[in-house]
Amino acid sequence: MKETIAVEEELSSVVNVLENAGYHVVGMDDPGWKDAAAVVISGVDRDFMDAQNISTRASVIDASGLTAEQVLKVVEDRTS
Repeated sequence: MKETIAVEEELSSVVNVLENAGYHVVGMDDPGWKDAAAVVISGVDRDFMDAQNISTRASVIDASGLTAEQVLKVVEDRTS
């Protein structure tokens, strides 16, 4: 299995595409999301997880305006 990717719950089509590509997908409510290789959010204009000071080493990917397949490509580019 490939890396773990954290995805906001409203991005169900992204979850499906990532899982079909072999990634382990966790929700943002999963305590292990901070150890994910990438975090996919629905938009950077929102307060990320209702907190201003969240720190993660993961690549944060803004999925707004992207198809699920485009998000997969960005994830692959940033985690390989």
